[in-house]
Amino acid sequence: MSKTESSTNISLIARIQASEREEDAWIEFVERYGQRIFQWCEKRGLQPSDAEDVTQQVLIRIAKYLRNFRYDAKQSFRGYLQRMTGNAINDFFGRQHRQLPAEQPDSISWIDSVEAKSELLQQLSEVFDLELLEFAMTRVRSRVSDKRWRAWHETTIRGRENREVADELGMPLGSLYAAKNQVATQVRAEIEVLESADEEKLCADTPVD
Repeated sequence: MSKTESSTNISLIARIQASEREEDAWIEFVERYGQRIFQWCEKRGLQPSDAEDVTQQVLIRIAKYLRNFRYDAKQSFRGYLQRMTGNAINDFFGRQHRQLPAEQPDSISWIDSVEAKSELLQQLSEVFDLELLEFAMTRVRSRVSDKRWRAWHETTIRGRENREVADELGMPLGSLYAAKNQVATQVRAEIEVLESADEEKLCADTPVD
């Protein structure tokens, strides 16, 4: 499987876990999470240099959790990502407090608050949605034929014309439509399974202090 195929067929989490040397996965990770963290820092009034430092440090901690990701089917997937990210944020702020001399005021302590952390989690909500979709796709991809998967992925995700993909795959147009519907149904069902836990309770239990 080529790098391009891998990046379209496997979730970002799986790619990061598979190899710490896959440069494309890490670039995508930084773009996906880093942009939103940096925006949050700017909104909270940090100077660009401070915002870059906070973004880098939080990314390091999120990456650590992603590398050790083990999904528990008893939990909401999105809720797990929120908890994981909340813990990464706590790791960062805890380290900042430990490193500061007692007589020196904390220049970023004013953003270390429940409100600020909740705001960052909200800023990352689109990332969680994308991770959820990709993880569901990865699970479905492992149990459908390559031809059926490509029929759905090429037309639905990549937006190619149905007739073009059908000809490329050597499928009658009716068979392509059937394959698309079957895979789409499985992806939707997988998302429902991943979100079947009590997300509201799980998020309420997320440590934020």
